[in-house]
Amino acid sequence: MDKTTQYRRLIKNLLIQHAKIVTHQCSQEMETLLSFDEENDQYLWLQVGWQNDHRVHGITIHLRLHKNLG
Repeated sequence: MDKTTQYRRLIKNLLIQHAKIVTHQCSQEMETLLSFDEENDQYLWLQVGWQNDHRVHGITIHLRLHKNLG
C-alpha cells in the first residue's frame, strides 16, 4: 500500500472516530458533517445547525494532502 493510500485511510478513520465523540456531546440542534474528496485529496469536518435562533456553520477541520510533483 502506498503512502497516499495510507494517509487517506488514516485521515478518514481519525475524522470519523472524533466526529462520533463530538456528535454525542453536541446538542441536537448541531450536526457534524464529514466530507471526503479522495480525487482532490481534501477532507472536511463541518459543524452546522442552530444556536439561540441563529444559523451556525463552520469548518472545524480542513485537511489537504499535497502531492510532491517534483
